[in-house]
Amino acid sequence: MIEIKDYLHLYLGCVVESSVPGDGVKEKFILNEIDKGILMLAENRWIKPILRPLSDMTEEEETEYLKIFPEYEDYQRLMWETQILMEGEGTKYLLSKSFDLFNLIPEGLALDKTKLNSEPNAQGSVASKAQ
Repeated sequence: MIEIKDYLHLYLGCVVESSVPGDGVKEKFILNEIDKGILMLAENRWIKPILRPLSDMTEEEETEYLKIFPEYEDYQRLMWETQILMEGEGTKYLLSKSFDLFNLIPEGLALDKTKLNSEPNAQGSVASKAQ
């Protein structure tokens, strides 16, 4: 069973949506830290990261991601330690773009950013997109 507590720390810096049943208020904010309160909200599914499915990757993002890795033949010749470090950099890049790398959206543990109509501004609060 997938539990959000095992993945939430990987999405520090991402936008999350918080909604407690009964109060009807939804709040979006940038996840800057994880404490017991945040984990309690997440475990009760009252807070969810807003992530992008990999299918939402743009050509520009794909190009940037692929720049991390050398050509395939050269990559095969590298020592496995170097390959692992490059894969770590690739993962770091994808996480920085808020991609769902752990199937959290289909599990109901994260929200699909492509299906929402708001995004955070530079201050971390949320502004609605014009439709």
